[in-house]
Amino acid sequence: MKIRTITLFSRINNPRDIIPLIKKAHQTQNFFREKNYEVQTIRIAVNNQTDESAINEIENICQQEKFDILSIGKIKSPQLKKIPEIIVKNKSIYCCVDLKDTNGIKNTAEIIVELAKMNAVDNLRFAGIINVSPYTPFFPAAYHESYQTTFSIGLQAVQEIIYATKDSMNIDDTKNKLLNTLNGVYQKVEKFAEVLEKETGISYMGLDTSAAPMGEESIAYAIENISKVKFGQNGTREACRLITGILKSIAVKKVGYCGLMLPPLEDSGLGKRNDEGFYTIDKLLEYSAVCGTGLDTVPIPGNITVKQLMNTLQKVVDLSEELHKPLSARFFPIPGKIAGEMTEFDSPYLFNTKVMEI
Repeated sequence: MKIRTITLFSRINNPRDIIPLIKKAHQTQNFFREKNYEVQTIRIAVNNQTDESAINEIENICQQEKFDILSIGKIKSPQLKKIPEIIVKNKSIYCCVDLKDTNGIKNTAEIIVELAKMNAVDNLRFAGIINVSPYTPFFPAAYHESYQTTFSIGLQAVQEIIYATKDSMNIDDTKNKLLNTLNGVYQKVEKFAEVLEKETGISYMGLDTSAAPMGEESIAYAIENISKVKFGQNGTREACRLITGILKSIAVKKVGYCGLMLPPLEDSGLGKRNDEGFYTIDKLLEYSAVCGTGLDTVPIPGNITVKQLMNTLQKVVDLSEELHKPLSARFFPIPGKIAGEMTEFDSPYLFNTKVMEI
């Protein structure tokens, strides 16, 4: 089992408060590694940071400590204008904007467009979020607003879902295999998390039971095992609904999204189906109604306007408000590219696919 992230949440009063938190993060990583888990990342989310010099110092400390994933929280005015520059300059820093804030949709669209002009890949570290509670371990949506130091965990879990859905005889058989497999996996992690809580005194907030695909560990293939069609064809929505129902029923303490992640730039199977023309952005949003976490790592034309992007962000907001569910939006305008052309990222975290029409 791959643990995608162990995320610590804590309040800091000055940049050097990060140092003991980094040590605690490594402690949690070593704890699970000793239990034979692959811990892909450790992360820290702190209370909202607004002072640019303090953020620069935090970045310097992170670089010295070789720690590269830290959230400075949900950013509000008047700091928003500086966010693109801060993100591009500070490679460890992630942040988000609440789409429900005053002008949150417009501010989010402006930041995404400006980041694309400066360095397109840096949109990986920014998102607009809505109805996302504190303590989700997944970035860029993670943020911290209390005084307590806590941690939560996100798993990858995709390979386990693929295995459990392979060669299932019928829907009931699929549900039983999925639930039995995932209950076993998640409950074992939770038992260790509870031991870690006692050993460290850091409060365990729960597991985000979302399946987090990466590369060839593609959620598209698990969905296709159930639907018996290519991702995006008729039957996809119901397969998404089935898997999400299982994820939400896993008997552990839950936090965060607890749904399917459908990120075209992070999931090579989704990228392949996009290349083949099996789905659109509107389809991804439709699937979010029954399963997903929103519109995540979606490549769009580089000439997108703020107004056009605002229209799509409004759809995310409307869906979240209608269904009372946490959603986020992470878009990648690709400079010089139009819909149908391939992205050209050189990143271990992004897998190239066709730019999507918006």
